[in-house]
Amino acid sequence: MGNGRSTPRFFALLTVLLGVSGCEERTRPIFLGRGDDQGPVIQILSPAESATVHRNANFALGVRAADPDGIDSVWVTLEPNVNTLQAFGGEGAPSATAGYLVHVPTGVAEDTLVVIVRARDILGDTSDVFIRRLLVAD
Repeated sequence: MGNGRSTPRFFALLTVLLGVSGCEERTRPIFLGRGDDQGPVIQILSPAESATVHRNANFALGVRAADPDGIDSVWVTLEPNVNTLQAFGGEGAPSATAGYLVHVPTGVAEDTLVVIVRARDILGDTSDVFIRRLLVAD
């Protein structure tokens, strides 16, 4: 039998081994070199600026990003955070389009929902922030 001091070492070693086994290799963006300092052009296809969306209802949000260098990824954020939207990848295509079905919960107290979109091309250039404001009604 041991002297009791090996137990903390055993647990420390076990923790390190479990931590290392939990790491997985993810696909990382590969930038093809110095960019042209021109990020993707972003459009929100729908709804229009200052359109009305209703509490406790869904609305369709359409987003498009285009860049001749190819789209790497696009992020969409809603303020206040009514629900989380997934970022999507363009996989190097010159344009990428996504549609979301967004639910506006009853508890949203604000009268304005702000849609914020950013994108990056495969050369690593980031777009300007595109903002669309929507009116929230009961």
